[in-house]
Order: sequence, then C-alpha cells, then structure tokens
Amino acid sequence: MTTEHSNPADWDAIPPQLAADIKAALAERGWEVLDIHDDGIVIDVPGLDDDEEWVLRRPGWRGDWLYGIYTDGRCDNPQPLAADPTDAAGIAAEAGAILLALCPTDRQPCGEGHCICYGVGPDHAECACGCDCPRDIDGQLIHEG
Repeated sequence: MTTEHSNPADWDAIPPQLAADIKAALAERGWEVLDIHDDGIVIDVPGLDDDEEWVLRRPGWRGDWLYGIYTDGRCDNPQPLAADPTDAAGIAAEAGAILLALCPTDRQPCGEGHCICYGVGPDHAECACGCDCPRDIDGQLIHEG
C-alpha cells in the first residue's frame, strides 16, 4: 500500500488517501482507529487514562511520523517511526509492533519467545497467539529436543 505524495515535511495535513490506507492496514492487524484529523491518527489502546490518547502524528520538519501517548494534546516524549512516511503498510507494521508491546503476553498458550500476541478483542483482553509451535492432537505443546 505505498502511496505517492509530496515531501512529507511539507504536509499541512495527512493526505486523506494515506490516512485511509494506514487505517485499513492497522485494522488488518487488529487495531481500531478512533479518530483521524489533520495532524494525527488516534488509535484505541487499552489501559490508557481517560485524558490520554495513543497518536501517530503526521511528519514534521524532519519528515518522520512521530508516535506517543498524548495528554490534552501534548506528548512530552514523541518518538519517530523509521518507516517510509508514505508507506501505509510499513507505518502500520511498525506502529503495530510498538503497540503489541502493550498487549498482555501472559495469555500466549506456550510462552515461547517467538510467539506473537496480536491483541484481538474489544479491550485486547483476549490475545490471538501467532504461535506455530507444534502441538499434539489434544492441543498440548510438543517440546522437541
């Protein structure tokens, strides 16, 4: 979903098609976009206080997307994304990986380090494990070695 746009550092607002593509790519990863406005994309992240929002902020003068937890429209420590600022899939993949760190991983069925929690469910209370560890017919983990 790469979208061609002008220099991101020159944007006055997030290009509408890019915003829609990022929203769709995040949805494919199980993340709900709560709001899209000129300066940012607000993503539903469980566990934040009522006055907090997890926001992908449009590229600034350096041309990098920023992300962070904003309180009353302010983020004290925004961090840059490394993804190409015009690549919706890349932006969503990187943001999704960051957001996965906020999902409870103790619900992974095997606890192996390479399993991925995709954080599904309305409150991310249930996790879909991306685990491909071998299991027996009863679903029990088979330890090889």
